[in-house]
Amino acid sequence: MLAVDINPNAVREAVDNAETNGLGGRVAGIGSNLLSAVAPQPLFDVIISSPPSFAGEPRDVADRAGAAGPGYRDIAGLFVQARERLRPGGRMYVLFSSDSDLHRLGALISEAGFAARLVGERSIVLETFILYELRPQLG
Repeated sequence: MLAVDINPNAVREAVDNAETNGLGGRVAGIGSNLLSAVAPQPLFDVIISSPPSFAGEPRDVADRAGAAGPGYRDIAGLFVQARERLRPGGRMYVLFSSDSDLHRLGALISEAGFAARLVGERSIVLETFILYELRPQLG
């Protein structure tokens, strides 16, 4: 398993949490802007992502967890990168907020050649978390 994040503190925490939960040595962490540090070849059966959900300029690297730049600039390449790294039959699961521009994110997903299917929603009073399964479209 591979934990990827632009924030080195988040990478360290992911690896530490894996260790704490009995998965020590099974999770490697790398600092990377999206999947750019991972070779574009079919490596993964499943990619799970919770990218920044809000369009807006991040103030610092920690703020990039929520702010994806104007027009989702900072995550625009995520879905193309993910598709290039999925094995045949692979899928991606992506979590968004109901406060996201779901229309814009849906366009990015479609442009990357994915078909999206809603697989879950969970309300936390002020917003709802929305989970989609993305599968590469054929042809």
